[in-house]
Amino acid sequence: MKIVLQNEDVEITAERTLWFERKQTLFLSDVHLGKATHFRKAGMYISGKTGFKDLDRIAFQLRHFQPNRIVFLGDLFHSEYNQEWEAFIDLRNHFKEVEFILIEGNHDIMDLKFYERAGVKVIEEGYIEDGWEWRHHPSENPVGFQICGHIHPGVRIRGKARQSLTLPCFVHEPNRFIFPAFGRLTGKVRYEGANGSRYYAIAGSEILEVVNQE
Repeated sequence: MKIVLQNEDVEITAERTLWFERKQTLFLSDVHLGKATHFRKAGMYISGKTGFKDLDRIAFQLRHFQPNRIVFLGDLFHSEYNQEWEAFIDLRNHFKEVEFILIEGNHDIMDLKFYERAGVKVIEEGYIEDGWEWRHHPSENPVGFQICGHIHPGVRIRGKARQSLTLPCFVHEPNRFIFPAFGRLTGKVRYEGANGSRYYAIAGSEILEVVNQE
């Protein structure tokens, strides 16, 4: 779906990414690679294929848009090193011509040497480019127009028979644009934005625009 942010034409996808053609940049947030392994270590059964499927989704987006760079708005990896990191490095090596950038999130706790080995440039949140502020955590004191993640927003869709369903969504508020979590294990939390916010709900392979949640 093509939308306008700060007078810029961009495209949001049902794969939970944003394509900024003028800047040749692909944005996404909250991949949380390694989360399945983390859960299994804690004694919960989660399919080990989940993280690798998310890597396949990233590869598909890279092949489709062919960006000059990809920006992860925090929480690329869930916690400590595991085999999914090596799979990520394989992905990185396959797309050597693309610059990989990570805005630090609260789960990005591995030593910088891991990111250096993977060819990922790590930047503190709050980086400003052309008036856009790249963040992981939303801030109540914006310096520019924020694009961010962390919240894993969801929006409630109501049916005619009083049934409802909460779907992951992008949220467009007056001063920021919040991404849904890219990682399929990450889930969503119903989010109420500022008055006039627009919600772009992800319903399978479709995006549904919702003006408000009432």
